[in-house]
Amino acid sequence: MHLLTRLSLFNRWITIVVGVALVGVSIWATLRIKQEMIPNIELGMTTVMTIYPGASPQTVLDEVTVPVEKAILDMDGLKQTSSTSVQSLSFVIAEFDYGTDMDGVNQKISQKLEEIDLPDAVRSTHPEGLTATRSSILSISA
Repeated sequence: MHLLTRLSLFNRWITIVVGVALVGVSIWATLRIKQEMIPNIELGMTTVMTIYPGASPQTVLDEVTVPVEKAILDMDGLKQTSSTSVQSLSFVIAEFDYGTDMDGVNQKISQKLEEIDLPDAVRSTHPEGLTATRSSILSISA
């Protein structure tokens, strides 16, 4: 027989002590671990949702979506934009290079949105960054 097998058969108390110690160390390590289920990861994307009550999709496109996209187009690190214009709503998504400071980008977009001339009835032109947790909520609600 091998030494470990012989030792565990003839000295059962050593086997029990090692087993209990292994379980104890495992429980201690599990309780000490610091880990999030979904860490907050910035995706390098921001959205601008604009509400224009009572406007047709074409009016929303011409008077809201196009000016908002033009305001975003000259931003540093911009990879691409995509937009959707529907009845009373404009939704613009801007994707930036990985590692871009999205808080700074959102502040610049807010400043640019204040400078453009939108119809008086337009509300909610606040940019909001996307994170891994928010994108999960958006995909579930869509």
